[in-house]
Amino acid sequence: MVLPTAPYARRRARGLIVAALLLCLAASALPAGATPEDRLQRIQEREDRLEERIESVDAHGDDVAGLVESLDSQRRAIQGDIDELDRRIAALDGRIERVKVRLTAAQKTLALLT
Repeated sequence: MVLPTAPYARRRARGLIVAALLLCLAASALPAGATPEDRLQRIQEREDRLEERIESVDAHGDDVAGLVESLDSQRRAIQGDIDELDRRIAALDGRIERVKVRLTAAQKTLALLT
C-alpha cells in the first residue's frame, strides 16, 4: 500500500474519503417519518463519527510515514557500513595480492638456493 507523503496529497486523499463517506451518508435511507431536525441531528452525528475516523486514519498515516522515515534512515546507515566494509575488503584483497607476489618471489629464491 502506497501512502501519500506530501501534505497536499494527504489532504486530497482525506478530501476524497470525506466526499465518499458523505455520498454514502446521503444515500443512506433515513426513516420516512423523521423530522428535518431529526435528520439533521443524525447527519451531524454521522459526520462527527466520520470525522473521528478520518482523524484516526490520518494519525495512523502519520505514524506509518514516521516509521518509513525511520526505516529509511536505518537503511542508509547500514548501507554506509556495508560500503565501508567493501572498501576495507578491497584494501585487504590488495594486500593479499602483494603478499602472494612476495611469497612467490621468496619461494623462487628458496628453490634457487636449495
